[in-house]
Amino acid sequence: MYSLLLAIIYIAFVSLGLPDSLVGAGWPVMHRDLGVPVAFAGIVTTIIAAGTIASSLASERLTRRFGVGVVTAVSVGMTAAALGGFSLSGSFWMLCLWAVPYGLGAGAVDAALNNYVALHYAARHMNWLHSFWGVGASISPFVMSYALTSGPGWRGAYLVIGAVQAPSPSSSSSASRCGGGSTRSFPSGTPTSTMTRTARTARTARTAQATGHPVAPGPTCRSRRR
Repeated sequence: MYSLLLAIIYIAFVSLGLPDSLVGAGWPVMHRDLGVPVAFAGIVTTIIAAGTIASSLASERLTRRFGVGVVTAVSVGMTAAALGGFSLSGSFWMLCLWAVPYGLGAGAVDAALNNYVALHYAARHMNWLHSFWGVGASISPFVMSYALTSGPGWRGAYLVIGAVQAPSPSSSSSASRCGGGSTRSFPSGTPTSTMTRTARTARTARTAQATGHPVAPGPTCRSRRR
């Protein structure tokens, strides 16, 4: 089950990377349709960045209160809804309005899943996690280019990416409930080192249960320094 959850998290990061290149790839056409200067792209990206920073800072409290599954499901749902809103935007101010939930959703799910993988999986999975984000960010310019040249336009590209993200909330929430390991069990103020040691012990127990052989825990930082 933990392998299934990890695979879903990888897919979630592909989905998380998909929208990130759409503005840059489509803006040369988008700004003409919306009747604004090229420089106004900075306003949209600044709103998205501000929302991402705000939700990332609040992610720790949200995750402790609601759990990783709920935070991930709601955040991806917000992102998918915002992408649908982008596809319906007929003016620049509507684009800015939908950029708010897009930034909030992207920042919360990014921080929550990074924290979850760091606590419950081996360190190598963090590298794979962000490589899958790069896969999504590399695919979306091709989606935008195809939409611009085949007829649907930039709105069609946002609609397609939003439709791809739409099923993610339910699958992420269900898998996280089955996989367990939510940081809700740690009270507020628990040191990160304590959460890491607890997660490492849980990983060791799961490995022993799966293989049928006892697995000795790895050396601590203190013992390695000796």
